[in-house]
Amino acid sequence: MLKTTGRAVVVVPDNVLFEGGAGETIRKKLLDNTDLHTILRLPTGVFYAQGVKANVIFFDNHEASPIPWTNQVWYCDYRTNIHHTLKKKPMRFEDLSDFIKCFNPQNRHQRKATFDENDTPEGRWRSYSYEEINIDLVVEINGQHSIPLEVKLTVVPDKATADKDELEWAPEIVIRPVSSAYAMMSVAESLLMPRNGNVKEEVVTILRRAYNLISEWTQKTEICQNAVTITDTLDRTLRVVEKLQRPFLLQPIWKTKGQTLELCDQCFDVFVWSDVSVLRIPVREHQRGSSNTVTRTLREVARHVRSLYDLLNTNDYDYEGIYKGMPLSMQTDKAFALGGRRTIDYLRHRRLAQPVLSRKALDDIILNDGELELKPERRFDVAVQAHMTKPTI
Repeated sequence: MLKTTGRAVVVVPDNVLFEGGAGETIRKKLLDNTDLHTILRLPTGVFYAQGVKANVIFFDNHEASPIPWTNQVWYCDYRTNIHHTLKKKPMRFEDLSDFIKCFNPQNRHQRKATFDENDTPEGRWRSYSYEEINIDLVVEINGQHSIPLEVKLTVVPDKATADKDELEWAPEIVIRPVSSAYAMMSVAESLLMPRNGNVKEEVVTILRRAYNLISEWTQKTEICQNAVTITDTLDRTLRVVEKLQRPFLLQPIWKTKGQTLELCDQCFDVFVWSDVSVLRIPVREHQRGSSNTVTRTLREVARHVRSLYDLLNTNDYDYEGIYKGMPLSMQTDKAFALGGRRTIDYLRHRRLAQPVLSRKALDDIILNDGELELKPERRFDVAVQAHMTKPTI
């Protein structure tokens, strides 16, 4: 057993890090109960079993806590384009010299990424936040795991739009604090890439004035008094970084016949939100409302201005204090939520009214009795289950 203050280095197979089932359970416990700070991806040909894909994980144990101990995971890809054999080309100590150099055990918070998607794609070191590790989908491109995406299943129409014309039907969307923070970090990661140095400096200059106006970020009065400046600042920032936006969130839609449990003939499609667009929602919603009180959307604008400025200046920010803190007299269970009457302005498209996939496509989309994992208290889950369990004639 590892002591509460112990440290460990363990070799694990790929399924622990990248697959579901038991591997997902182990991964979740490691991320929550330890500080899993480093992963070294090994090539094949290192162990006696042929084709074994393994990784070395480095973690520090801690006392039990309701808050996950893992905050940032550094990932070293020593597998891509690397070939070893047990006899003719075994892995040697000097092969890991770059890893050892970048590992920087004296102060791992001063590590520097060597991977850049465009400038240095051959680099092997990069970091992920805890939120990036707890994602719903990872896109694989040319055998490389890339582009982590969140997935939010939604149903059309929601309760607010079901009584409107079908062209006005739309889903709701709920963004949790962790997703909001992840979107901010995704934008920050783009700005911290070496090739975007000039854009980063421009953004820091824009953010500085609003950031310096606030002396106490947890005071409603101060946030409200500076609401216009804070909101305009984030709006200007997002206009600058718009060209750097990346896919962030997939919103699959299931369309039913009104509020019934019957799927429409054309019932399934997917909409994609970028990281910048998720940050822009609270800006537009607050500008639309122009409220004299602190709303969830204004709180989210303030959170983004504060955390983005901190992250770009210090390479760190207080996630717990900002996205789980800063309640401003509101609950912190969600960042914000929009009903269909509001999302229609963002999602209005012919494919919202006429999704491209028919009910028959579900037989190819949902495999291995996956419908049994759905939650029957949700309308679209019941509709999907009803379709999948219809007897064939």
